[in-house]
Amino acid sequence: CSLYTTVQSGQGCWAIANANGIVDYHVFDTLNIGVNCDSTALQVGRRLCIQPCLRKHTVASGQGCYAVAQQYGLQSYTTIDTMNPGVKCDSTGLEAGRVICVKICTKYVRVLENDVCYDVATRNGLTTAAFQALNPGLNCDDLQTGQAVCVAASK
Repeated sequence: CSLYTTVQSGQGCWAIANANGIVDYHVFDTLNIGVNCDSTALQVGRRLCIQPCLRKHTVASGQGCYAVAQQYGLQSYTTIDTMNPGVKCDSTGLEAGRVICVKICTKYVRVLENDVCYDVATRNGLTTAAFQALNPGLNCDDLQTGQAVCVAASK
C-alpha cells in the first residue's frame, strides 16, 4: 500500500472514499483484511489502505526523482510526490535505500455475477495476463460478486 488513512469517529467507508476521491468504496474490502463495508463498522483509529502500490522501487545512491521517473516512464517526476506521501521531489530528494511506489491502481470496477478473470479483463480492454498483473494475489478461481478489482494503473 502506498497511502493510508486513519479512521476518525463517525467515519464509514463511503465518507473515507469520498474524501479521498475513490469512486467505489468497496475497494476497502479488497485492500484491508477484515473490512466489509456493507456490514462492518470501522473501528476508530484503524489504519486503512486507500491506495495500493502495484510496483515498488528501491532508491539507489545518488538517484533522484527525475531519474526514477525516467526509468519507469512516468509523465513527470512530481508524480512520485503524488504516489508517495512524505516525498517532496522539489526539496528533500530521495534517500538511498528508501522504497517508493512507482505504479498505483487508477480505476476499479466490481466483479459481476459469474465473472471469471477473462470476463472482467475483456470487458475492460485487457488481456487476462494484464488483468492479473494489476491484481497481484487475486485468485481467478474465486472471484466474488461485487468484489472491487483494478483495471487500470498509472503509467
